[in-house]
Amino acid sequence: RYLLDLPGNGYSGSLKQKLTATSAVLLLTDVNVPGANPVYEHYHGGLQDGVHVLQVTMDDAGDKVHWAQEHDQELEEIVRNANEYMSDFETL
Repeated sequence: RYLLDLPGNGYSGSLKQKLTATSAVLLLTDVNVPGANPVYEHYHGGLQDGVHVLQVTMDDAGDKVHWAQEHDQELEEIVRNANEYMSDFETL
């Protein structure tokens, strides 16, 4: 149902595949690791919270998962939006 993306000290190599899957992506936005410098790929800048992904932090991840469990239709729309968004990058 949900795919958690955890950026580290580099780029998340699996985010592209997650955004083309049939599950909603929970995107950790607050790495909260001293010295970590996440790197983002070219498509990352256009991702919007609640449109293509569900952004979570370490502090609100539980609440966001609970919200997602109660909002199936919204999550299905997020998945469709993410799939459509990523289709623009298939030829790059």
